[in-house]
Amino acid sequence: MIKIADKLDASIIISTGNKKDELLALDIASKEIKNGKVSIVDYVPLDVAYKKSDLIIHHGGHGSCLAQFYYGVPSVIIPTHTEREYNARMCEKLHVGKMVSRINLNSSNLKDSIDDVLNNITYKKSVCDWKEKVFNDFNNLDKVVKLIDSL
Repeated sequence: MIKIADKLDASIIISTGNKKDELLALDIASKEIKNGKVSIVDYVPLDVAYKKSDLIIHHGGHGSCLAQFYYGVPSVIIPTHTEREYNARMCEKLHVGKMVSRINLNSSNLKDSIDDVLNNITYKKSVCDWKEKVFNDFNNLDKVVKLIDSL
């Protein structure tokens, strides 16, 4: 992400998940990025991240995948193990996100996937169509999402 930040017309927030990794990422980024487009933090609440984003890049966990339907935000998914790869493949099949395998992950593939999801309106349309379907088919979805987010 840091290597391609200057090539994207976007503001980027990298959430590392903990303070130690945040400090490491800040050290790496300070040597690579000079434009101020990248913020690195240890944590961003799920609802804040999705409400303020046009695209989420995540690892393919159930919470992240479900949140994209709830908030209507497409994704680029870099799965970290087989269960998450299954989730990523299902998101691709539903055309709400694009998977980049860790084996094939490089700056070019990541940038191409980000550009595709951001510039191809069908990803946004598809995730919003699925969001509407989910809301119409289930009661108390708000409670479920809040419960998952609180864990």
